[in-house]
Amino acid sequence: MFRITSGDGNQPIYEGMLITYTLYPFMMLPLQWETEIIRVERPLLFEDRQKSGPYESWNHRHQFHEIPGGVEMIDHVVYVMPLDFFGDIVNTLIVSRRLEEVFAYRRKKIEAILGTL
Repeated sequence: MFRITSGDGNQPIYEGMLITYTLYPFMMLPLQWETEIIRVERPLLFEDRQKSGPYESWNHRHQFHEIPGGVEMIDHVVYVMPLDFFGDIVNTLIVSRRLEEVFAYRRKKIEAILGTL
């Protein structure tokens, strides 16, 4: 999957914050990835963009909406794979599935911590 390699996780998110990761997309071969928090509008959203890493481009907006009994979290992810046609094939066979796994894992962790409605 992936591992966050910067910070201790207890620091509030702020614009300009850099977050580094090690990804393991292919048979445990590590890739380095760095994103920057480019927008923070507490308590509504924050947004990150890839500075360097495996994607041609990556933009991820995390939105939060109050709902009866809690908060709904919505992710908007827009990314482009490198290498044109070959990148599209890799996305279809591997990357899109890995992203689904990452978000499913996060959903389970959040539910374990906060519960569900």
